[in-house]
Amino acid sequence: MSRIAIIIAADEPALVFASLAQAERALEPVDVTEGVYPAAYGPGGEPYAITTDGISVRIAPADRPPQPGALLALLCQLLKDDGQDPGPNPDLPDLRRRCARFLPVSRGCR
Repeated sequence: MSRIAIIIAADEPALVFASLAQAERALEPVDVTEGVYPAAYGPGGEPYAITTDGISVRIAPADRPPQPGALLALLCQLLKDDGQDPGPNPDLPDLRRRCARFLPVSRGCR
């Protein structure tokens, strides 16, 4: 099973990717500029910043403390929006495992 490297808050409510490079290729610079992605987290709630130069997207660690509670809420919402019950006391490892099915399928090099 693939592992989630980054979770990005969006209007979906979230996008999950197996690598930062994969996420950088998938996100549209115009969407970054328009604020479509308000937050991004590593697997333990480590915050990431998403920026663009108008041509490419860059995702890098942000200089802020981890926010595991915010990540937990985002993953719970992702499951709820998919019609799944996250359960009464979900934890991050279980939620990440359950949300790994949302990872995009690799279709070769871009």
